[in-house]
Amino acid sequence: MKARQRRKAVQQMQSRGLSIRRSCALADIERSNFYYVAHPRNDTELGETLEAISIRYKRYGYRRAHALILRSGDVVNHKRVYRL
Repeated sequence: MKARQRRKAVQQMQSRGLSIRRSCALADIERSNFYYVAHPRNDTELGETLEAISIRYKRYGYRRAHALILRSGDVVNHKRVYRL
């Protein structure tokens, strides 16, 4: 059973009067996982910037591209640039 399904099971048990602690124990899910909310990132603008850099400077790697982005005034983590 996936985490999303377990969260739904906990919500159903909670609506029937069980505590969150007991519902999580029965569904075999940690309470921190029950309360978890995803925060997806939108990296399209950074991806477009990196693509423009890679087209203009074909031999630049991610380190130089990161340096160019920093010089332009944007604050971006180097690991995020590497991942994209």
